[in-house]
Amino acid sequence: MADEKRLAYYCSREWSLKKKAIHARSGGMCERCDENKGEAVHHKTYARLYNEDLEDLIHLCNKCHDFQHGNSDFDPAAPVTYETDQIKIKHGLDQSVLCCPHCNHDYIHSEKVITYERNEDEEYVNKTTVDCETTTEKILNEGSGNPSKRRHGLTIQFWCEGCTAISKLHIVQHKGITYLNWTITTHANLRNKL
Repeated sequence: MADEKRLAYYCSREWSLKKKAIHARSGGMCERCDENKGEAVHHKTYARLYNEDLEDLIHLCNKCHDFQHGNSDFDPAAPVTYETDQIKIKHGLDQSVLCCPHCNHDYIHSEKVITYERNEDEEYVNKTTVDCETTTEKILNEGSGNPSKRRHGLTIQFWCEGCTAISKLHIVQHKGITYLNWTITTHANLRNKL
């Protein structure tokens, strides 16, 4: 009987109007990962089943819907982190512009600078972070985020207007050679989560 009632409700005009409102709110995109096309209107709660508020419903892609129902271990909304040593630069008339390593967009914003000061192979490192304020702490080098395995390091954190990736440019010197590489964490909603 309950299944018949639910099936009748899902075929009703009332449910159709709620689905249309959710589709309009989401712009056709998954509201969980914001990367894939929305395919299903999902109940976040069944507390008001048959009389849902729009806040009780979310537009999901098939992959997020499967994850939400426990049918998949893959979480499309989970941040993805990877590394690259490719430095993308656009050359202009009078200056060159550093670009997002993920999408090649040229509007990236620095939001944090971290310096690591360490004597060669010392156990501790002085980590100085500059964002809205400056903090310095002496911590164990292991797990500190220092891009250098032996000495000093520098990390500049950027966010991108084009893809919302959080990218960290690491600069390390070893025996007079300067090494550059990126660590990129990408997710459409990541900017608000970090």
